Amino acid sequence: MRFRRTVRFGALLLVAALQVGTCLAQWEAEDPEINEATRRFLRKGASIFDRGFGNMDAGKMKVDGVWNFGLLSGWDPPGAQSWYPGAFHGDWGEIRWIAPVISMPPGPWGAQNTGGGPPLPEDRSDQYNSIESFSAIHLLSGDGPTFTDWEAVDNGRLYYQGDLTRDNLKLVATSIYPQSWPEYYFDPLQGRWIYTPGERHWPGYWALNPDPSSPDYNKPMPGEFVSSEDIFFIATDKYNGIRSGAKTARYGYPVGLDMEVSGYCYSTPLYQNVVFFNINFIYRRPEELTDPNSKFYDPDRHFYDGTIDSVYFSFFIDPDLPGRFLKPGSNYRQASPWAEDDYAYVYDSDGDGKLDVCIAFDKKGYFVDRRYPQNAGPVSAYGIHFFRTPRENPADPNSPQIGITGFHWFDQDDAMRPQPVDAQLEKTFYAISANRPELIPPEMREKWFHGEDPNYDDIELLKDFQESFPEGSRPDIQFWFSSGPFSISPGDTIPIHLGIVGGVDNPGPLDAEGFGTNPPEIRFRDVFKALGAADTLYKNNFIGFRPPSAPTLHAVGTQALDDDNVPIVYGESGKVTLYWDDAAEQSFEIITKDHDFQGYRIYRTQADLSGNNQPSWGQP
Repeated sequence: MRFRRTVRFGALLLVAALQVGTCLAQWEAEDPEINEATRRFLRKGASIFDRGFGNMDAGKMKVDGVWNFGLLSGWDPPGAQSWYPGAFHGDWGEIRWIAPVISMPPGPWGAQNTGGGPPLPEDRSDQYNSIESFSAIHLLSGDGPTFTDWEAVDNGRLYYQGDLTRDNLKLVATSIYPQSWPEYYFDPLQGRWIYTPGERHWPGYWALNPDPSSPDYNKPMPGEFVSSEDIFFIATDKYNGIRSGAKTARYGYPVGLDMEVSGYCYSTPLYQNVVFFNINFIYRRPEELTDPNSKFYDPDRHFYDGTIDSVYFSFFIDPDLPGRFLKPGSNYRQASPWAEDDYAYVYDSDGDGKLDVCIAFDKKGYFVDRRYPQNAGPVSAYGIHFFRTPRENPADPNSPQIGITGFHWFDQDDAMRPQPVDAQLEKTFYAISANRPELIPPEMREKWFHGEDPNYDDIELLKDFQESFPEGSRPDIQFWFSSGPFSISPGDTIPIHLGIVGGVDNPGPLDAEGFGTNPPEIRFRDVFKALGAADTLYKNNFIGFRPPSAPTLHAVGTQALDDDNVPIVYGESGKVTLYWDDAAEQSFEIITKDHDFQGYRIYRTQADLSGNNQPSWGQP
């Protein structure tokens, strides 16, 4: 009960903060020359006011609820949303929690004064530090969503976002919605942000030229986006473990890391089962944070000026296969039983001796809900390909990539959620990232490590563990991947490129225990096909064949307002006349350089103004 009250309070606090943040953003936009003292005041108290989310929903493979405080999916904010958080492909089965983690051992980087910015509240050089944004929300003793380790960059509501909302929540910069782009841009010559009322600027990266024969190969193509729908945001470790009012979220510490995230999704049939996350972990140089003419200037930010050793990148996922019935218009009914019989395995996709792909799937690959048996169908299977992992030497572009060096599974309700959010949790996350069970109390080790190899958990033991419970009350299994160790120095960027694909599971006949009997190459053929498409995109700077540019459409008729003051266009006898430009006919395919326009199809639908259902399109 106490946990529920805490969650409600945290949710109400966040909603109030978002509303106040909107007022502050309007104030600053109206008076962009606010003095530095005022800006510092706003930065100190407004860290959560810059929050926003994105939905990557151009194709069949979708990720809803990508939050710019370092959580790629998982948090279901208060209030009614027209979406449910998670990566999903079909009606049944999703990956609910998706969270990147950076972990480091104790060291001088945790001392009270480490070279710049305000000192830490205390000397934490004897503490492990795992920077992540799920424990404050997901664990029972977490302080709630306003106390995550990663946070949206200060003033991001001005410099990296626009003023577009969905379900009363601010959207991160999204390529197809120019109103979600900021009205500011940074001028390096003047060393300051420039305010341009009414003029929007894309804050992310443009597509890179994919043509090896071009003199501009691998150079940005201004105005060209990478995918059908790009998103972009920056998160920071500025508030990690030092937020005012924290009870449990006070054991990590900032070192000067930023996390840049670009997300790509595709509407083209060839690539509609693929999404990408390109993550850059950037260790800021002291001058970037202390020079008033720097784009990242922040005199209130604590940072370490030196090399950090034995660092690990980790990736936490929680497949709920199935969790919610995600069919449009279904109200996201909770599966009964919930998220049991989830499995995953990792393998080497390219024969280089390094594990780089995970397949996550349901035992049977098909689900019939016990409470609502009409909700029945295949459970999607997923592939996660770590196309790029940290290099052994991040400063050397020719240094080999490390690959996946750790893979572990655990019971959400036995290992993860009951854990106290304290210094030992920071240490535990480092332990499972670094594959060091000796760092975990002996009585807890078997919850996190399974089998003789401390690096990779035994999947057969996962089968034995789950089958030891009666059907209908089996555990909700979560997974942890890691890559390391590596060292980082100020100025280093650690790029992580990962693709998530979805496909239809083909388990074949079930054996006596209820497991699919088809071999992986047959069972997951649809997933492997999508992984192949993802590989093609990756080798082509994430750019795929794309449809012609959409024309600008105009309707001519009689305009009126309905009961909700929404404009409706009527024509004679209930008809309108449509006009459009020739943008589609003049556009060329970015890869082939050919004009590939083939004609128009016109569809009609009834708009769903509630935002709760997908539109139903008719025949062309």
